[in-house]
Amino acid sequence: SINEINVNNNHLDGDIPSELWSLAQLTHLDFSANNLTGTISNKVDSLTVLKTINLSSNKLAGTVPAGFANIPYLQVLKVSNNKLTGIIPQQLGELYQLEVLDLANNFFIGSIPSDLGALVNAAILLQGNNVEKVAPL
Repeated sequence: SINEINVNNNHLDGDIPSELWSLAQLTHLDFSANNLTGTISNKVDSLTVLKTINLSSNKLAGTVPAGFANIPYLQVLKVSNNKLTGIIPQQLGELYQLEVLDLANNFFIGSIPSDLGALVNAAILLQGNNVEKVAPL
C-alpha cells in the first residue's frame, strides 16, 4: 500500500486526483508548489491515518472541509497561498495532535474560531486573510 506521496514543485495542474481519497493507508501527502485548481474534496476525511498534508502554493478554491477534524492523527495541515474562501471551520480545533496549521494568504473571512485556542501545541498561521479577532466563547 502507498503510505507517502510527495509531488511538490512538479508543475501539476488540474484538480487533485479523486483517487487520492481512497488511499486509506496514506500518512504523508505533499502536493505543494504546483498549479492545482478546483477544491479540496470533502472525502479528505477518508484518510484517517494521515499525519501531514501540504497543499500550499497552488490555485485551490472553495472552502476548507470541516472533515479534516475527522483525521485524528493529523499533525501538519498546510493550505497557505491558495484562493480558499469562506470561514475557518471551528472543527479544526478538534485536531489535538496538530503541530502546524497554516492557512495564511487565502481569502478567509469572519472571526477566528475560539475553538482553535484548544490547539495549545500548534503554530497557527493566519496572516494575509480577512479574518477578525477571535470569536467569543
